[in-house]
Amino acid sequence: MKTTLILALALSSSAFAATKTLNDYKNDADAIIDIPSVNFSGTMIKADNVCVTPDSFKTINPIKVCVESNAQVCRTIVLRNGNEIERCRPQGLNEVVVEDGNTFIKGGCLAYENLDLETSRVHASQKCVEYKTVEHANGNTHEVCAKYETVNTIASDLFEISVLKEFDSKHSGYSLRKVASFKMAMPSCN
Repeated sequence: MKTTLILALALSSSAFAATKTLNDYKNDADAIIDIPSVNFSGTMIKADNVCVTPDSFKTINPIKVCVESNAQVCRTIVLRNGNEIERCRPQGLNEVVVEDGNTFIKGGCLAYENLDLETSRVHASQKCVEYKTVEHANGNTHEVCAKYETVNTIASDLFEISVLKEFDSKHSGYSLRKVASFKMAMPSCN
């Protein structure tokens, strides 16, 4: 009995000692820390640079954003009468390449500004509230939505950080494996 208790304590303390924190993994050169991003109207910002209010997400630190671009995307449009016209629109505005863990686009940008970004947490979506059965000529039937309703949802302020490590797979070469995950809450904006 005494030996069993000592062995159980030794096993539980060694298991406790093996538990790593996120900071342990940040100091591990072999670990890849995968932090999800929040979409700010096409600009993806890592969740650890985002704070939250009841209605919106905001960047904690300003983000380098292209505010003037000479890059254009052009396409030819064929009109009903057969004539062709070319329509061009600027590209690169409000798009962001990886810098300090965030992303922005360099090509074609004439001027950048460091901006505090904000996006809504509230998103409207359509939900089916009434279905009807449709019968086909072959006798088969299926359900289709007959009535939709707009539903507002609030995006969560919780996110999961995954820790990945590379391992050698005999069949596919090197692969990544998730070795840990940490649930985090975005801080409240001041």
